[in-house]
Amino acid sequence: MKKIMKHTSIIALLISIALGDDQDPISNDSLAVLLSEGQEQILDEVVYEDPLANKTLGIMFNPISPILYEDGLRLSGGFSYFPKDKDTEFSLGYQYINKSDDSDYQLNIDILNRFYFGRKYRKGFHLLYGGRVTSYRNSSINFFGFDIETETTEGFMLGVSFGLGYRIFSKKGWYWGASYYIGRHLLAKNDDDDDIYMWMELLKIGYLFK
Repeated sequence: MKKIMKHTSIIALLISIALGDDQDPISNDSLAVLLSEGQEQILDEVVYEDPLANKTLGIMFNPISPILYEDGLRLSGGFSYFPKDKDTEFSLGYQYINKSDDSDYQLNIDILNRFYFGRKYRKGFHLLYGGRVTSYRNSSINFFGFDIETETTEGFMLGVSFGLGYRIFSKKGWYWGASYYIGRHLLAKNDDDDDIYMWMELLKIGYLFK
């Protein structure tokens, strides 16, 4: 069926060129270029099957993050929502970092909108923008004379983010993603927390499940 559609489209293209009244004579090189462009367009429309045609939800996880982090535990993943007939993706990502064996931690929740450059299919490069919610707990040891006291600091921050990302989707529902974005905390409990943050992730494996 695909071969018939491909051949039929090429023949129709040749006929329209031959019957055009206002067309200038076409050289062999020009004809080859037209055929190549027509074939690429046909293959893009016929061969590509959109994995998101009947899927709206996805879940993602970075399997390398907990392996490479040696100072404690680091987890990274998220959920995605792909609205039908749209060129966007709404994602809720998380990064959890436990830097030691105690109760210190940092949890980042990123709420992002991904706007794809490909207007027809959601794949490839895209812009991303949104906000970040951060919660953390840090403990430090202070020496007061001969006494040792542990000081615990807990904080809550809100920030905005902007960056770029990339997605590749497979027909079986699996997909791969990478992203890089920069942001700034605009609202923080402590003045020292009002800073710039950056996040880069090269390996996120996802699956479309609904």
